[in-house]
Amino acid sequence: MRAQLRQQDGVSVLRLHGAPLVLVNALRRCILRDVATLAVTRVRIKANCSNFWDEYISHRIALLPFCGSPGRVRLNVTATSPQPETVMSAAIEGTATTRCALSDVPLLRLMEGQTLHLEAEVGYGSGQQHARFAPGVCWITDAGEEEYDLHLDPRDGLDAVAIFQEGLRCMERVVDRMLTYDVLSTQALGEEGATVA
Repeated sequence: MRAQLRQQDGVSVLRLHGAPLVLVNALRRCILRDVATLAVTRVRIKANCSNFWDEYISHRIALLPFCGSPGRVRLNVTATSPQPETVMSAAIEGTATTRCALSDVPLLRLMEGQTLHLEAEVGYGSGQQHARFAPGVCWITDAGEEEYDLHLDPRDGLDAVAIFQEGLRCMERVVDRMLTYDVLSTQALGEEGATVA
């Protein structure tokens, strides 16, 4: 099996030569399920005078991509204009090690005098826990005979090569567990094996 990595329209494409489709799909699933990324794990709203429910705001904040290391971020805004003000993700105050990867995402609109004060904890998780931890969008296309392209559009601030490498390490661990299970079940059944009715 050979692999070749290239960029195509801002998407990383890993061409796999001589790999069966089931193996390529297993790698895709490992990437989406097991690669750890940063996202909001808990939101604590201290003051919300906006027209939006706390749950809606928490959901909006939790889906933002973060980079750096685990930590806390804050959002403290008060609208002062008579016109509705759009609160952007750039208003989220991070630390030197934890920051929002995107600054141009609209979060909500506030009217004059409305305030929103919240704190959020950012931590590692995987797509197995929640989709907000998925490292990006990943799909497969057929590139010819015994060739498949594994496309990865990573979330902002994430490195596609590192994601592919971690996906391969996760897949290796899965295969090791499967082989261990196969050896243990063969030993338990004996050399002759058994039939299940």
